Amino acid sequence: ALMGITGVFSAALAVSVTKFVPYYKGKDQQSEILSLVSGLMKIFFLIGLLVLLFFIVFKHQLSVFFNIPYELALVFVGAMIFVSSLQTINLGAISGLQKFSFIAFVSFAQNFLKFAFGLALIYLGFKVNGAVLGMVLSVFVVYLMTFIPLKNFYSFSTGLRGLPWKKFAVYSMPAAFSMWGIASLQSADVVLVKKFFDPNFAGV
Repeated sequence: ALMGITGVFSAALAVSVTKFVPYYKGKDQQSEILSLVSGLMKIFFLIGLLVLLFFIVFKHQLSVFFNIPYELALVFVGAMIFVSSLQTINLGAISGLQKFSFIAFVSFAQNFLKFAFGLALIYLGFKVNGAVLGMVLSVFVVYLMTFIPLKNFYSFSTGLRGLPWKKFAVYSMPAAFSMWGIASLQSADVVLVKKFFDPNFAGV
């Protein structure tokens, strides 16, 4: 439920990237696509790293607050947010470049790897931590795979200037908060039940 609520910001990011990449592709401005993708990757790498560090430092407090006895699983949730935000940028760019067959392939691969990693780690005795870690590993592997069709659109020496970052933010923020509101209605009850009710009574 926590990953569902926080993951909507990544989904909104993907929608925004998918909107802007075709615009630059239509004008044959590959340098602008390079600047957009590389610039967003730098920004969200730092944001995601801060989120991960927050989950690492405050894992005990978060565990007590949400009544979750698996502190390590909360660290994996932070890692999931970190990696998925980076993966989302690449997937949005790939969608904008209209490489839909690759999107279908990595979607299947992620679901398969999630099942395979989770099953293997649970079998090895990692239980809940193994299930969450399996999700993180599947997202990370697919993230690495997304660099294949984007190998010509990355340059970590590219600056952040020259792009309509204000337009990007204006488009992204309403989408993010609207999607967050919908996800909160769907998942907030699970978080609240877990926090305020006995685990046996709540069934979670």
